[in-house]
Amino acid sequence: MDMTSMIDIVFLLISFFMIAVNFSNAEQNAFIRLPKSELAVPPKVPPDEALSLQVTENGLVLFNNQEYEIDDLERPLSFERRLYDLRGIDPKTVVVLIRGDGRCETGKIQRILKECQEQNFETFNLKAIATSGDGRD
Repeated sequence: MDMTSMIDIVFLLISFFMIAVNFSNAEQNAFIRLPKSELAVPPKVPPDEALSLQVTENGLVLFNNQEYEIDDLERPLSFERRLYDLRGIDPKTVVVLIRGDGRCETGKIQRILKECQEQNFETFNLKAIATSGDGRD
């Protein structure tokens, strides 16, 4: 039995799945432990334009492979806003994905939201791990 065509099909399928795989986890920091919530719901549709901020336990913000203090976020967020403006995208439509460590103080996350809002980013997704609510995870 000639298996050449079967091997070709298998390689085509492997190539297809490698291209179609979701690389959104690639920019996630493994040291950030997301909080658990019964209200966590995955988005039904991935955002067209997204800006990802990761917040460590001590409040450092990881953005574009750089670490920033919350007070130093104005400059990189302003730069991103200008990039979106040049591309003709309203920053209000860009979804800011915040992966905050569950051990981080809530006030620090609020300060990050405020910094984003000052640069006209108004849509936010806060990442959390969904729990069942009955004590079992």
